[in-house]
Amino acid sequence: MDAKELIQRYAAGERDFTGIRIEGNGLDNSDLPGIILRDAMLYTINLRNANLESAVLDGARLDLADLEEINLEGASLVQVSLDETILSGANLYNADLRGAGLLEASLNDADLREANLEGATAFSAFFSHANLRGANMKGIDLTSGFLEGATLRGADLSQANLSYVRLNGCIYDSETIFDNCIFPPNPVESPRTLSSD
Repeated sequence: MDAKELIQRYAAGERDFTGIRIEGNGLDNSDLPGIILRDAMLYTINLRNANLESAVLDGARLDLADLEEINLEGASLVQVSLDETILSGANLYNADLRGAGLLEASLNDADLREANLEGATAFSAFFSHANLRGANMKGIDLTSGFLEGATLRGADLSQANLSYVRLNGCIYDSETIFDNCIFPPNPVESPRTLSSD
């Protein structure tokens, strides 16, 4: 299926596109709230500035995709693969990313408030200046990742692996949970020296 056909079928009222395969261009700036793309193959797809609010993408493959500024508010992305995907400036407020693959993904400046990232694998992922207020990050593996300037107020990082993570300028508060975290070996970048208020 190509992007044009998907848009036409969506406009005709179809919502369930489980298991489809689409690559490349044609879906940027599209308006597809509530679409079901479970287990879809969407490698290298361009969904920049698209609206997929409340969409279901559980198990989908979006590796190397361009999702910059996408709206995925309230979307279900359980076990989704987003390796090397661009999500800079994305709206992922209250999105469910449990067990997601985020290897080297870029989520700089993304809105991840109240998002569920429990058990996600995010080796070398970029969360610089992301808003992770109230996010569930239990057991996330952020080894060698980037959290510079990120907001972690009220986030739960219990059992998170923060080995070699860049934490400069992170903001946390008394409700941020770091129980049983693995911290960077450099004590200068441990939560004890991060910005708090």
